[in-house]
Amino acid sequence: DPVVVAARFDLIGSDTLGQVVGRLPYPRRPDAQTADARDSLRLIRIRTRDARVDTLARLRAQPFEMQTLKSASGLVMTRAMPPALAAGDEASAALDGWAAIVRVEPYAVDWIDPQGSLARGAPLPLVRARLTPEDRQALIAAIPNRPDRMPPFDVNRIPEFVPPFQNPSLLLSPDRHALVRRTVTASHPESRYDIVDRRGTLVGTLALPPAERFVGFGVKSVYVAWKDADDIERLRRHPWP
Repeated sequence: DPVVVAARFDLIGSDTLGQVVGRLPYPRRPDAQTADARDSLRLIRIRTRDARVDTLARLRAQPFEMQTLKSASGLVMTRAMPPALAAGDEASAALDGWAAIVRVEPYAVDWIDPQGSLARGAPLPLVRARLTPEDRQALIAAIPNRPDRMPPFDVNRIPEFVPPFQNPSLLLSPDRHALVRRTVTASHPESRYDIVDRRGTLVGTLALPPAERFVGFGVKSVYVAWKDADDIERLRRHPWP
């Protein structure tokens, strides 16, 4: 299918106007050992009737460094290793043809209308909180103990400050808002969401108890995943807004 070919990297979502949104990487040297996180992805919109591709914006990718690890059993593994709590710009598509981008630096939400015009949001309020020793210890303790698996991040590269969000973090509500889940840490285990309108303005915040998170929206509902005392994940539905 020509649309699948055009979106060969990463599909993000679709709308009711017959368009799909995805991400494509810019060309990178095959021998590169690190990723330049600045503008290393492009956000594209593909028209399904003729596979026309339009570039909507540039995105900052999650940084990484290629690392090789030899396990206790002698297995040699190489993979792209991000720093702890590393995040990149994230995009999402709304059903009415709009798209949103949450930016890492400065922390902001941009909006793109159905015609492809991008409106940059002003930087959102952000308190630069330091990562506490308890936060660092909790990050390391959460790594699965698998001798023949590489850890999910570089334990030697833990940031000094808490980043604004982690990927994935962006959801779009049916009432034309973006919800950004802020970084969860041991010192702040609750799920905190910034609610941003289509002018890029923070209009509210919402907090869920620890181990709960939004997973999606219906026309007039929001769906929440939560874990009980036995670590079994369940799904709830609430009215929205």
